[in-house]
Amino acid sequence: MTEALRRRGPDGAGVWIEPGDGHAAKVGFAHTRLSIQDVSELGAQPMTSPSGRWVITFNGEIYNFRDLRKELLSSGVRFSGNSDTEVFTAALDRWGFEDTLARVDGMFAVAAFCMDQRRLFLARDRTGEKPLYYGRVGESIVFASTLNALTTLPFWVGGVSEVAVALLMRYRYVPAPHTIFKNLKKLPVASFAVIDVEGHRDEPKVGRYWSLPAGEAGSDLRDTEILVRDLDAILGSVVSEQLVSDRPLGAFLSGGVDSTLVTALMCEQSRHRVKTFTVAFEEPEFNEGPFARAIADHLGTEHTEVVLPAYSCIDFVPRLPEIYDEPFADASQLPMLMVAQAAREEVVVALSGDGGDESFAGYDRYARSLGHWRRLQAKPSWQRSAIASASGFLSRRPFEPMATLAFRALSVLGRGRRAGSVLRRWRQEHLAEGVLELYHNALVMSREEALTESSRHERLDSSGCDVLSSDLRKMMCFDYAHYLPDDVLVKVDRATMHHGLESRAPLLDRRILEFAWGLPDNQLATADGAGKVLLRQLLDRKVPPCLTDRPKRGFAVPMARWLRSELRDWAEPLLSQSALDESGLLDTNGIRKRWDQHVAGVWDNSSLIWTVLQFQAWFARLRA
Repeated sequence: MTEALRRRGPDGAGVWIEPGDGHAAKVGFAHTRLSIQDVSELGAQPMTSPSGRWVITFNGEIYNFRDLRKELLSSGVRFSGNSDTEVFTAALDRWGFEDTLARVDGMFAVAAFCMDQRRLFLARDRTGEKPLYYGRVGESIVFASTLNALTTLPFWVGGVSEVAVALLMRYRYVPAPHTIFKNLKKLPVASFAVIDVEGHRDEPKVGRYWSLPAGEAGSDLRDTEILVRDLDAILGSVVSEQLVSDRPLGAFLSGGVDSTLVTALMCEQSRHRVKTFTVAFEEPEFNEGPFARAIADHLGTEHTEVVLPAYSCIDFVPRLPEIYDEPFADASQLPMLMVAQAAREEVVVALSGDGGDESFAGYDRYARSLGHWRRLQAKPSWQRSAIASASGFLSRRPFEPMATLAFRALSVLGRGRRAGSVLRRWRQEHLAEGVLELYHNALVMSREEALTESSRHERLDSSGCDVLSSDLRKMMCFDYAHYLPDDVLVKVDRATMHHGLESRAPLLDRRILEFAWGLPDNQLATADGAGKVLLRQLLDRKVPPCLTDRPKRGFAVPMARWLRSELRDWAEPLLSQSALDESGLLDTNGIRKRWDQHVAGVWDNSSLIWTVLQFQAWFARLRA
């Protein structure tokens, strides 16, 4: 298991086994270390608390550990080293597990064993920056930062989850609490689990220790000048804490609002010239290099721009099942791996701008969904019902070719699109009962055609997101609960840790989340839907607006073309009839048809095909 975690912790390893043999069950911890704070042996894990009551294994960083250390010192605690892990163990002695969780600010997955109570505690940070899997294998409760570590167990048994495969096809990722294996779960964000070791056959008790502020945020404008000053002070304090490292530190810089603001604050506070990193692709439509370079020049950073052809990402494709642990089909994982590789050559820690979109309403799709919902509400109910019925009827296979021809004649369809997918989307839109359902349907990829009939209807549970009365908050909450931890942060964590690099996200700090979620909606987004109002105003005071005032661009790659060219030889065996039949979970004939259409250039089925390929590649590795 330790070897399977070696890339996440290349600097050392340790094992602790509960002493004695008089118990019905025993506890063991294994840890691999990426040394960041106190790189000496005084920071090695697993670590025992000063009283000897607690043993922990811990992945991540506690950013406010210096403040906690001062508080513990004033109460008489003495420390032998300077690591945040030692502070965590002392805090457990002083305050217990749940009270310690309430006090710590950071990103972490932690397992802590209370020796006298014989209880095992697991916990995960507030936004899910660090992964934590757990479940039952045979008679044992097991947990780890990766599924790969658990599948090395000599008594490993785990069947593929049909529910997880269905959710993967819809969302491109497997959302918590599900995993690709039936007997394992992901611990949800801001949650902890308690296991009575002597009664370990019982299900772990799972609870939450923190939640986003709920309720209507209000609509009255507050003094913008004061809010911008407050944001500057809070974010400056957060960045200052996250600059604490005993290893070289830098930043990812794309040239967008979030990464630029974080880098600017780093430059204000760092005693050294900040190192920044960008991967620039030769193809102009995928190249953010010039934007990042202009900002780096203005801020005076030591900038590294790795200029590559986009197809250089392809080298990582066969290794994705190992790197990402379970099927994961956000294709921006490829450039993320490239920029992490470039950064690791010079630094061990890199700050990022992740979290700005989810906390400050930065996604354009929020404005589109709100506008679309207003237009739908303006239609009479009979008209919405009639459009939904007609769209459902025309999307059936006998009528889809005729609808496609008609749509082409009316210029409704762009190249590579089918009438069926458009009609199904229209039907869902006109049946939606609220903006959250409309937003959810817009996010879902129409990939049911890749599944067997028995697994076509799995959906994410969005309950809890509708307790917030603001339509904007409902969409933001959905992304916080699902898209952020299960897509964005999975992409970043696996890519960086694969290279032994730690990524830190100041905009995901609890203080920033609570500040942002306490703002009125109209100070998150303007009337025309432009988000990040306060972030942009703060950034304008640090960087000339002309350097950042441009449309938002993603970390895109030309996947449709690659599947027809550079990746075709890799894809063909995975999409053969025999390979597709093997799991028994996929519609072989439907996928083969979509693949043939894509290769021939008739349709752009790249989103569907890439998702299927990620499952197929992972499943082939599992069976090897």
